[in-house]
Amino acid sequence: ILPGRFYALLGENGCGKSTLMRMLVGIEAPDMGEVVLRGYPVGQAPVEARNMLAYVSESLNFEIKADMLGVAHILAQLYPGWDWELFHRIVKERKFPIKKHFRECSRGQKMQFCLAVGLCQGARVLLLDEITSVLDVYARTYFMAHLSDFVKKGGTVLMATNIIHEVQ
Repeated sequence: ILPGRFYALLGENGCGKSTLMRMLVGIEAPDMGEVVLRGYPVGQAPVEARNMLAYVSESLNFEIKADMLGVAHILAQLYPGWDWELFHRIVKERKFPIKKHFRECSRGQKMQFCLAVGLCQGARVLLLDEITSVLDVYARTYFMAHLSDFVKKGGTVLMATNIIHEVQ
């Protein structure tokens, strides 16, 4: 996977797209073989190498007892490359309810928050697992523009989907 590219992982339901994504970030272990990140098995890679990856999935859930802004502050401490300027711009432009608790938000709002986190954490590779199906057309267009900018700046996107028009 080369820098500055947008890749699509297209396949039907159940073919292993999400499983591959979870293996790439070390959430799930492969049945055989290994996933290597910067020369290390993914689960043993140094934090700096793991912070190069951002994983966004509609199955992500934050069980932190804080509002969305509080969650962002906690995550910013974990990622030295956190971009507060971009985060606040996304919040303002999308009129995001950052004072709401994550569990109180709609699926679409949760996904937008997760995408904002992925874009703001300073990763070089975004792994996006079936993210657009819960976004309205405005949010989808908005975040696709941000992903395009991310790629133009040398970032890499790997997006798994089964919706062919999204790949186009």
